[in-house]
Amino acid sequence: MASDVRSEIESANWKPSQRMPGVTWLAEKGRADVEVASAALRLLEQDGWVTPDPSGGYVICVPIPMQIPAPRTWPTPVRSVTGAKRSGSPKPTPKQADEKVRDRMLGRYSTYLIGIDGLPFVKIGHTTSSPEARIKSLQTGQPMNLHLLWSVAGDYELDLHCRFANYRVRGEWFDLSSLGDPVAVMEAAVKEIKAAESIA
Repeated sequence: MASDVRSEIESANWKPSQRMPGVTWLAEKGRADVEVASAALRLLEQDGWVTPDPSGGYVICVPIPMQIPAPRTWPTPVRSVTGAKRSGSPKPTPKQADEKVRDRMLGRYSTYLIGIDGLPFVKIGHTTSSPEARIKSLQTGQPMNLHLLWSVAGDYELDLHCRFANYRVRGEWFDLSSLGDPVAVMEAAVKEIKAAESIA
């Protein structure tokens, strides 16, 4: 069943950022039980073909090649990118949010990159509060210091999780050390996402 889903993605029948059909639909299509369909989705997530959607279910990804990471630590300076306001832009409908997963509530969300002392891991997340307030709440109970490395206006979290699925350590934590400076990696990725959206 997992191979069938991969074939659909590779043939472009299902596109990146598109919401996956539900487990029940996959089970019926594959003439299998729900447990088999759930196991197939977990395998696809592990291989970077899909990623969990915060609102439920899964979203299609296109995994980039895995590379062997080299240990490094991250700098502490913050680079913040201020997005221009979209005056008079209506909020996206649920249907538009499915089609443009990244663009959920643009203006209310910020996407951030957080580093941790002594480890090469970074957290890619989003927040409706300020990134500085978010890092304070995350720091509670965390024995090692967290640092805000970068932030940008808008919700790019799910697109970035898809793009770097093969570098996921756990949850929202990733090891991007083999790709270079994580801030430069984020800036380049967001630039590509914006360019692709403007063409679409």
